[in-house]
Amino acid sequence: MRNRLLVIRFLAITAIVVMLASVSAQAGRHVHHDDWSLSGFPSKTCQIGDINIEMHDQDIMITHEDYGYEQVEITEEYELIVDGKEIDLDPAQQELVEEFYDLYSDMYLRARSIGKEGLAIGIEGAKLGINAIGRVLKMAFTDYDEDDFERDMERGAEVIEAKAEVLEGRAEELEEMAEDLQDLTYEMCEEIPALAALDWF
Repeated sequence: MRNRLLVIRFLAITAIVVMLASVSAQAGRHVHHDDWSLSGFPSKTCQIGDINIEMHDQDIMITHEDYGYEQVEITEEYELIVDGKEIDLDPAQQELVEEFYDLYSDMYLRARSIGKEGLAIGIEGAKLGINAIGRVLKMAFTDYDEDDFERDMERGAEVIEAKAEVLEGRAEELEEMAEDLQDLTYEMCEEIPALAALDWF
């Protein structure tokens, strides 16, 4: 009976490891192409409805799927360019543009960081599964028993869970920043005629 339980546990853990390894491999490919996303917010391109916001070098490019010929750009120097034409801004308008650029840039960096840390946590989970296989075999050939196994697995799981909770909190902060960005977009549209003239901004 004990040997049967060990085999069942071994097979279950093996299945978990294969699944985690597959997820980690897919995530690794995303990281390689700098295309991490979290809750709909990729680190390079953010799509909100039909609007695309992209970091291009250090500039922010904003376009609409149905108005591909129109483009809004905010440069690293906080210049606002609409359809290739730089827009003259008064101090209040300039402040809004700078706030938008800084907020989105911060979101970009945070999303990228969260994505990479999420991958690292996934890899830790896979390592825990691999360790579990070794510990199952250890139970079969040494005095290491099920209580030892459960204790060691719980310790490893608690560490991963704590890291995941921290990451979840950071993701919630990112969502709040996205709401602020949306409000700021509305305000920019109201205060800057060149943006209000666009049917989609």
